[in-house]
Amino acid sequence: MNAFRLLSGVAVALSLTACTRTVYVVGDPGGHGDPADEPGGEGWVDGEDFDVAIDSSSGYVLIDGDGVVYVAVDVRAKAEVVAVERAPMNVALVVDRSGSMQGDKLLSARAAALSLLDDLDDGDRVALLSYASDVSVDVPTMVLGPRTRPVFERAIEELTAAGGTALAEALAVGADEVLRGFDEADLVRVILLSDGRPTVGETEPHRIETLAARLYEEGVPVTTMGIGYDYNEDLMTSVAMAGGGNYYYVEDPRETAVLLSREMSSLGRTVARDVELTLELPPEVRVTRVYGYPFDQDGRALRIGMSTLSAGERRRVLVALEVPRDDRGQLPLTRGRLAYRSEAKGARRQLTLPGVDVRYTRDPALVARSMRRPVMEKVAAVRTAEVRRQVVERLDRG
Repeated sequence: MNAFRLLSGVAVALSLTACTRTVYVVGDPGGHGDPADEPGGEGWVDGEDFDVAIDSSSGYVLIDGDGVVYVAVDVRAKAEVVAVERAPMNVALVVDRSGSMQGDKLLSARAAALSLLDDLDDGDRVALLSYASDVSVDVPTMVLGPRTRPVFERAIEELTAAGGTALAEALAVGADEVLRGFDEADLVRVILLSDGRPTVGETEPHRIETLAARLYEEGVPVTTMGIGYDYNEDLMTSVAMAGGGNYYYVEDPRETAVLLSREMSSLGRTVARDVELTLELPPEVRVTRVYGYPFDQDGRALRIGMSTLSAGERRRVLVALEVPRDDRGQLPLTRGRLAYRSEAKGARRQLTLPGVDVRYTRDPALVARSMRRPVMEKVAAVRTAEVRRQVVERLDRG
């Protein structure tokens, strides 16, 4: 990156970080401004539980060009589709009590934990864990009720900050608590509150991300909440992305309780679980990147997991594909489907998506004219986020 581009990236990053009271939701890179970009518009598929749209960055590929095509998939759970009774919740709250959490950070974490109890119903199951250089199961998984709520309240009030940060171990132990009484009917979540700076045990970010991805595969999504100005945004966001949950950051730690309440409310309005998007690709098309989601590829099938979706929640997937550069006439780029378990119906459902094709041309103007604005806005948003990440990394290195 040359100096001019780096300075431009800094300007973009500073413009973004000026608005610090932000909630970042996994897989929502933004991009509005076109009627077709809203559910019900042209190109949207009206399903039983979802509205879904799929499109490419352009309807044409330039022969001997860069060979890059983006495919965007928007998935919105219908606001009016909610189960009559929400399923029981099974939640592990994992609180960082290391030395860096002293002061307002720990006070915020305590407030958040108390807020969690208020948002859960009698009959829900919850565990409280805290960690510093060690990991403590302060209250093992219990069914909430009049006799057990005071147990949690006392344990929360006794949390004190000191020592290092065994974040990875705490995440694993929190998942173990959830899995001890695992029931597929439960709404499951591990919620990690931390400034995201591991110092004890496993500290390599990619290995912690791999742990979160494995937990997600086992049916335990991970939501993270970054606390304090100095929290490690890269780690906390990537853990949530790999773990199939949401990630949050607030400038004022005292707002953490509000966001935790929002997370519980969203979980309680679940429309579908085990949501998985599958894109079938031709042999000559290669996946170069999937933004914002864990994925795996088995032959020609690209599978992208989305965990749970709540009523009115919207997820956006952006996939970068490398296509042949020589003239192929018309190329069937992808065929897709969305599979999930409906919370209201209690059964598996599948929604078939329209196919996406591209044509080859030697006319750059034709490629430019066929650009799809909503898709290109998503591409611009994720590129800006990538520049911002690089800038923050360089600033961290001085």
